[in-house]
Amino acid sequence: MQRSTRWVGFIALSIILLTTFVGTAYYTYAASHHSHNRPATAIKTQPQKQTPTPIPTPTSQGNGPWSLVFSDDFNGNQLNSQWITYNGVYSIGNSAWDPREIKVDGGMLHIGMEKKTTNGKPYTSGGMGAMGLSQTYGKYEFRARLPRGKGVGPYAILWPQATGHGDVEVDLFESPPANKDKIYYTNHGAGQSSQVIAPGNFADAFHTFTYEWTPGKLDLQIDGVEQGSMTKNVPNFPMWFGTAISSGDAFTGSPDNSTALPVSLDVDWVHIYK
Repeated sequence: MQRSTRWVGFIALSIILLTTFVGTAYYTYAASHHSHNRPATAIKTQPQKQTPTPIPTPTSQGNGPWSLVFSDDFNGNQLNSQWITYNGVYSIGNSAWDPREIKVDGGMLHIGMEKKTTNGKPYTSGGMGAMGLSQTYGKYEFRARLPRGKGVGPYAILWPQATGHGDVEVDLFESPPANKDKIYYTNHGAGQSSQVIAPGNFADAFHTFTYEWTPGKLDLQIDGVEQGSMTKNVPNFPMWFGTAISSGDAFTGSPDNSTALPVSLDVDWVHIYK
């Protein structure tokens, strides 16, 4: 899909938002490459009684020191109140978001996708974001297993807190291949995009993804192994973390007869540091 349409279809919830080669490949590519559009609306989830988020403590991991500001192990059966669920049409694809596709069960988050018509789109999926935890620079860690299937587009992302930054965003991962044998880590910077491609078996097992966003640098590790960095047009303004599944855009494509639905993006935990 085209980067220029990234922001089409998003209406901010004003109460919440005020305002390859072998190994890893890195390259700069045309600004017309793939991008997402923002979720059409966001719905506040109901608070859950659960163990409080730990008090921030210094950690020496990575380029830190980092302080933990949010941790969710998805215990219980409801989302932590920091998460906001997506609800609306994915205007540049053939799917729509529905909060009912987000489930917490068995100590894990499940973001689903199924063949079900919602708002005129033939596929329905889930998505959510920690919109109240916007920050400039940080470390993001999560352990996840990606859903297999052609036309199934799981992703995690950093979105600008405020409008006015054009179509700048950081795609922490996308994985359009049906067997999810690689992820694309992309910085859609102002006027120019950069990308790291990392190979792996991301639908067969859980992996720990670690991203460090520091002044002038975006870094990726998978299971503690360095995959690559990007240093051009690195954002220097507040952004928030989100994760979802979408379908039908030019990068992901659409499901076919080989795609076994429903599927889910399974997340064991998420940690956010500052």
